[in-house]
Parts: sequence; C-alpha cells; structure tokens
Amino acid sequence: MTAEIEPGAQPAPSALPSAAPVTREIRAWEIDHSVRHQTIFAVLDELHPGEAVRLRVDHEPKPLFYMVQAERAGRFAWEPEQQGPDEWVIRISRLDGDGCC
Repeated sequence: MTAEIEPGAQPAPSALPSAAPVTREIRAWEIDHSVRHQTIFAVLDELHPGEAVRLRVDHEPKPLFYMVQAERAGRFAWEPEQQGPDEWVIRISRLDGDGCC
C-alpha cells in the first residue's frame, strides 16, 4: 500500500519510492502557462513504473498536486524535495499498476 503524501508532509523515508531514477526534469516556468499542466501530465503519462520526474516551479504547486490526485489517483507518489521560498522541487514517481481499485 502506498502512503498518500500531502504537500508539506514529512512521511517516513520507507514510505517514499525515492529510489526511482529521475528520467526527466521539468522547469515549469519555461512552459507557456496556457499549456503548462497539459504538458506536465503528458510527461507523467510517459513514465514507466519505477521512473520519476523532477518538477521545478516558482510557486507552491498545490493545484497541480490536487489535479494529479483527482485525475491519476494512485498512480504517482508526490515527494517534496525543496519547499520555497523561491523554488519548489517535487519528485513525482510512477507507482506500479494503473491506480485502479
């Protein structure tokens, strides 16, 4: 069972799939705002189980976190690596399975 990770929460290290290799880094400020979330979701959907992406943003990414939870429930782990004040860095790992049931 995978722990649900809330932004800012400090889960036990064993609950995190940090061993997942980071296959890509996204600097959100380099993506046009009108397609930013769409682009990030496309990258997430390309990840294979056990892979991760590092997301760098210049603001707290709560809306994206809630979108990932709602639209891709159970598929990804959200691991804050840095939380402001100028940059938030989040490791998003693809979990095994399709998140169903």
